[in-house]
Amino acid sequence: MTREDLYKCRKIEIEIKSARAIYDSKFSQLVSGVQRLSDMPKALNKVHDGLEELIDFYQEKITTKEKEACELIKNIERILDKMQDERYIAVIRYYYIGGLTDEETADRIGYAKNYANYLKRQAVDNFEKI
Repeated sequence: MTREDLYKCRKIEIEIKSARAIYDSKFSQLVSGVQRLSDMPKALNKVHDGLEELIDFYQEKITTKEKEACELIKNIERILDKMQDERYIAVIRYYYIGGLTDEETADRIGYAKNYANYLKRQAVDNFEKI
């Protein structure tokens, strides 16, 4: 495994979060649209069908990306099991697997952002060596 695998995992996790946010938004629109348009069957059907297609699309996208991420995460975790430094493991899990931002990762591990970024670079180098 290489650093590109870590980057790919992060990208997938961010895509999943984005798709979930859109899914939640569209589902919410569907529910509120049904409530508002319940007295207008033709309008309700049109809105319902369009939103339902979007919801199905994002649900399928989420499922596909989760399967892809699961396999990648299993491989990454095998390498993390061999790593010695818990800080490196935490940084990789939060940033690359969890999809957290630099700031969120730094907060979680209890270091300043600059030092957390330094640890992230060191963690990736260590990851590739293993």
